[in-house]
Amino acid sequence: FTNGLTLDQNFPNPVSSFTEINFNVPHEDRVSLKVYDIFGRQVALLVEGKLQSGDYNTRFNASELPNGLYYYRLQTSDFNLTRKLLVQK
Repeated sequence: FTNGLTLDQNFPNPVSSFTEINFNVPHEDRVSLKVYDIFGRQVALLVEGKLQSGDYNTRFNASELPNGLYYYRLQTSDFNLTRKLLVQK
């Protein structure tokens, strides 16, 4: 149960340079979208702040990251969702 919060799989995946991440916030809330390596270290901050309800899209430049598996996490005050992202050049 995510209270309407959604986080889509990034596209394209695997990614070599840029990828799109879509998500929906069901009500006004403080939101963060961060990317982590497999060791749990944050490697990117994509969104941070209060958002109104609605659909959002962010473009992530993964070209500086080495090949490998990463995770991106959408977090609000009540819920969090995580998806896998594969960087392959």
